[in-house]
Amino acid sequence: MKGFSFIAHGKLFAIIVAVVLLLGVASFLIFGFHLDVDFVGGTTLQVEMKEYLDKEGTSSISAALEQELISFIREQTGATVASFQRAGNENGGQTQFIVKTTELDTEAREALYGALSEKYGISGGYVYSNNVGAVISSELRSAAILSTVVAVALMLLYITFRFDLSSGLAAVTCLAHDLFVMLVAYSLLQIPMNGTMIAALLTILGYSINATIIVFDRLRECRRQAMDPEQAADTAIRQTLTRSINTSVTTFITIAALYLLGVTSIRQFALPLMVGIVAGLFSSVCLAGNLWNFYRKHLGKKA
Repeated sequence: MKGFSFIAHGKLFAIIVAVVLLLGVASFLIFGFHLDVDFVGGTTLQVEMKEYLDKEGTSSISAALEQELISFIREQTGATVASFQRAGNENGGQTQFIVKTTELDTEAREALYGALSEKYGISGGYVYSNNVGAVISSELRSAAILSTVVAVALMLLYITFRFDLSSGLAAVTCLAHDLFVMLVAYSLLQIPMNGTMIAALLTILGYSINATIIVFDRLRECRRQAMDPEQAADTAIRQTLTRSINTSVTTFITIAALYLLGVTSIRQFALPLMVGIVAGLFSSVCLAGNLWNFYRKHLGKKA
């Protein structure tokens, strides 16, 4: 990569970002988001299926049985199933399921349990049932937005203090890019948006900013050597490129293993992280230096 100039190809990277932006907006308008009960309110039910599974000679809910249960719940209640999660018991098998649907009143929940008991021959299967109100859902949405805004604002102040305003603005723009790409993934892949989304967004914020700060730290050292700004940015990116790629690939492989081997709830957390890692690598390598150079030029003109 010695002969490749990341700054000279800034327009190419801008075109890629523009394409992702248009794709994301189209996805938001066409598909929207798969909002879980945590954000829109609804009903959470946890049912024990061990009695039925013992009769079938198995210790875990299979994928086929999962789809059968989802269809059965929809038929009996007419509710939308937001998510379905298999859960374990003390013996290690996945004998319980946790389903989240649009809100069901007490009568509807009891009727559903009666239908499940009759069809699958279970007794005492209800472990937990609860309605999540719209007020709690609103509080969760507010917490997600507030936590993200506060984190980004504090990062802007820190990077501006440690480096300069151009670096701070470039870093925040990269973070906005990474978060937007993750939201596009949530929309395109229809990943349920629930409480784990907050953790995923904040995880990528911390992971991505670390890689970007390393680029800016090297950039500052190059500037001290009286390099031309664009040359300094290119040199900084090339000097940190191997480190950025190795770190991202290692982390991606680890998260991919969690996605492949984990249960549904782990997969819903791991998949956005995998997308965020790729987006963070792209922004740190391809966007950070170009954005720093852009803000440096425009802030310099205003000054």
